[in-house]
Amino acid sequence: MVAPPKPALAIVIPAHRLRHFEESLRSIAAQTDRRFRVYIGDDASPEPLEPVVDRFRSSLDIHYTRFAENLGGHDLVAQWQRCILLTKGEPWLWLFSDDDLMESRCVAEFHRTLEQDGAPAVDLFRFQLQFVNQHTARTHRPADHPAFERPEDLLAALLTDRRRAWRAQDHIFSRRIYDQTGGFVSFPQAIYSDFATWLQFAKQGVRTIPSARVLWRSHPTGISSGLRK
Repeated sequence: MVAPPKPALAIVIPAHRLRHFEESLRSIAAQTDRRFRVYIGDDASPEPLEPVVDRFRSSLDIHYTRFAENLGGHDLVAQWQRCILLTKGEPWLWLFSDDDLMESRCVAEFHRTLEQDGAPAVDLFRFQLQFVNQHTARTHRPADHPAFERPEDLLAALLTDRRRAWRAQDHIFSRRIYDQTGGFVSFPQAIYSDFATWLQFAKQGVRTIPSARVLWRSHPTGISSGLRK
């Protein structure tokens, strides 16, 4: 019997909070394109995450690891990076989260965009964003990103364009660029680590994935809610 092809995409979740975790996994299980594998790195959570994972083992190719030490409490980027180390060689990496959501065609639209003939070859892709609140009601929708952006234009937009929004969870990047650059840029509490990292990863530019959105959850007490409107 011929073994099935290895999934091209690793969806990596540094997990700690229970409150929206099942909803996040449900959105992944609803993907119309199954060419992905899920890796969950439990950051020594005091809440019971594994029973939630167990409910999805029949519907997802899911790999769960519980770390003995909580790392994200004092070095969130280090937690991201040790979760990436759980992956098994997939050429594309998507750092997601334990409380955000993806629309059901996100994986399908990623592969369609990646395989598009004549498009520029890049190491960084991004989704359009939709904000939701703690009750999963849709709230603000930022202005759309252009289909393609050069690195110098991305830098200008990050510094000056308040109509658009960027987060860690709305980007997919190649393992090649991740390894080549040494991974995520580390700042205290990971504030703006994603911005600095996308600039490193966008050496050939960044392409936008159309027709499917990441639903980023804004909590009134969250770090990003207060810093990046």
